[in-house]
Amino acid sequence: MEIYHLKTFLAVAEEQHLTRAAERLHLSQPSVSAHIKALEEELGLALFTRTPKGMMLNRAGEALKKQAQTILLAVGAFEHQAAELKSGIAGEIRLGINIDPRYLKIDDLLQRMRLELPAVELHFLQKHSLEAIQEVRTGELDGAFVFTSPEGGEFESRRLSSFGVVIAAPPGWNRRTGGAGLEELAGFPWVWADRRCPFFEITRRLFEPFGRMPDKSVTADFDATIGKLVASGAGIGLMLELEAVQAARRNEVEILSERVAALDLAIIYLKKRAGDPLLAAMVERISRVWAEASEKSGEKPQSVSM
Repeated sequence: MEIYHLKTFLAVAEEQHLTRAAERLHLSQPSVSAHIKALEEELGLALFTRTPKGMMLNRAGEALKKQAQTILLAVGAFEHQAAELKSGIAGEIRLGINIDPRYLKIDDLLQRMRLELPAVELHFLQKHSLEAIQEVRTGELDGAFVFTSPEGGEFESRRLSSFGVVIAAPPGWNRRTGGAGLEELAGFPWVWADRRCPFFEITRRLFEPFGRMPDKSVTADFDATIGKLVASGAGIGLMLELEAVQAARRNEVEILSERVAALDLAIIYLKKRAGDPLLAAMVERISRVWAEASEKSGEKPQSVSM
């Protein structure tokens, strides 16, 4: 079996027509027909139902289509990595990280980097999204994970995932709050977020309709610090949903709400550096790690619920 047989198979499957597939592949129609015939003979299976209107995948063809796509993706990745190894990509990349590295799939990224780009050295720097955007703009960072969409047209941004946000409280506070609604919760002590943290803007949007902000117990700069303060008993606060769920399982916090907001996670870098082989290789690895994780989990981004 040849790789070009699989490429032809997928082209015919998607175009559902030999002529259109031939035009797409820049081949003659007899060549396309020969590729399909050779593949079917080698497999001992008919893959298409021939109709007056074109070529339709049969049950066997449908079952093998995804496998063919996976094989071609793997071949493409193999060729891409070989090209990068040939080019000798090496150097240092400074990446801003805005939340706990566990939630950014840093372990998976490092494993891939060690295998595919061993001559690239990664430096991770903890930054607020707004700080990271500015430092990417000035060149202090090569790229950054952010929740806040950068303003201006100088950035490239690749969306990676969506993170839910919930309201959490110290253990035992479900009884103390007595099922209070959002407006009533404003009267309890809260762990506020620093203005640079996306939680600050979410809090403002949540409580602005009530004409008041929650009572401030203490202010923290990073979401992880807010979670720790909530667990310590300092007050109610916003937490990333996945972090709050894990903390609740450890009986460190109680979750008081359904998802109240969602934050889109993206990797950003400057458009003018899009042609930088080192940076492009890094962004491609990050995108692939997240795409593969999403495919495995079957997760889909959830909409914001206010």
